[in-house]
Amino acid sequence: MGFRVFDLSNPSVPALLVQNAAQARYDAWTVSPYAFTVGPGGLAAFEVADPTQLVEAASFPSDISGLHPFQRVWADERRVICAIDGQGLRVFEYEIADSDRDGLCNWGEWAAGLLPNHRDSDGDGLEDGEEVIPGADGYITDPRRWDTDGDGLSDGEEAIPGLDGYITDPTRRDTDGDGMSDEEERLAETSPIDSSSRLMVEDLLRAPFSGKVVLVWSSVAGRFYDVLCSTNLLSPAWHLEVGRIPATPPQNQYIIEQDASPALYYRVRLSP
Repeated sequence: MGFRVFDLSNPSVPALLVQNAAQARYDAWTVSPYAFTVGPGGLAAFEVADPTQLVEAASFPSDISGLHPFQRVWADERRVICAIDGQGLRVFEYEIADSDRDGLCNWGEWAAGLLPNHRDSDGDGLEDGEEVIPGADGYITDPRRWDTDGDGLSDGEEAIPGLDGYITDPTRRDTDGDGMSDEEERLAETSPIDSSSRLMVEDLLRAPFSGKVVLVWSSVAGRFYDVLCSTNLLSPAWHLEVGRIPATPPQNQYIIEQDASPALYYRVRLSP
């Protein structure tokens, strides 16, 4: 008859979900989400991740074959303990299947919506197991999201020295708390781990002859910059004075054409 799995949500009408008739006789028990079987072929464990099928999760030493009758069986996620007539207790260890060798069992990945056959389900450069367990980088990130903190850098590029050479916090948009996201700092070529290193107006000059105010900031080749102004330094609303100023490295300058009345504050940012 083989091994069968039933749905007992309605005990009066058990529903057969799947059966496996590969062996002639089974002793069976379960430790969710695994089903353990003993038959002529020895002891085996199956994942019941999908109730429509059984996936072999682990194999056991063949010397358990024929060890009958079992008085009692206990099981956990790493071992099976069998009380066998005339032989006392026998302990068998097994390894839960981890098809992609990322440190997470197939069942855990399936339940979390990950890919059991791909070490890096979200393609961010970190293995799934490294993301959910504080590993070498010390962070817990989302193995289903390429960029956990939404700053524009992949988790792998933040946790491992990437193109910019820095290691940043993949769970914080702004690692150093200076108001610029880690990705913005990479583009501006400022340090994402030093709050004093940021894109800002570095100097105010007076233009010769006209006496007009000139804003000065460091710039990077290939970038564009916006100049914003506000009458309130603490206001979240800043007016765009001029946008997409091409970089003229190592510094850019912008002349304020009109006298500020009332007084205006100015700041610079990378153009979106």
